[in-house]
This record gives sequence, structure tokens and C-alpha cells, in this order.
Amino acid sequence: MQNLFFLKTNLEDMLGSLLCPGEAEQGDEIIILFGLYIPLVFRKDVNGFYRVIGEAYVQRLMDGEALELDLQVSDIRLK
Repeated sequence: MQNLFFLKTNLEDMLGSLLCPGEAEQGDEIIILFGLYIPLVFRKDVNGFYRVIGEAYVQRLMDGEALELDLQVSDIRLK
């Protein structure tokens, strides 16, 4: 079983509870990719590439609610 930790952020009031993999660090980003059912935790390297750290549980973003929010949409480069 993968270790998870509770991430408390200033987004907690808007998004509810967040669970991230134990490998997640401050500065990692929770990103929702179109077509996936779950948010993922990514880490950006010095070259601008993103690496998947693991799955995240975001209480108010697990059932497509992200499409209803005014969130930034952008392309990312995966490594």
C-alpha cells in the first residue's frame, strides 16, 4: 500500500481534503489531465519537464468538478 499524507493548503476551503503520495514535496503541483479520472501530483525539473509523482485525492475534484471552475489550462511537457 502506498504511503499517503494529508496536504493542507490555502485551497482547502475551496477544494476540501487533499491526499498526496508520501513522495510529494512542497512546490509539487496537482494537475488534472483531460481524459483522466484522478488528479496527479507532478514535479517540474530545471529543464521545464514534469515528472509524475503519483495520484492525488482532491475531495471536490474527483467527479469532473474541475471543469466547472475557472482554472488555468495549459500544456505541459512530460519526462
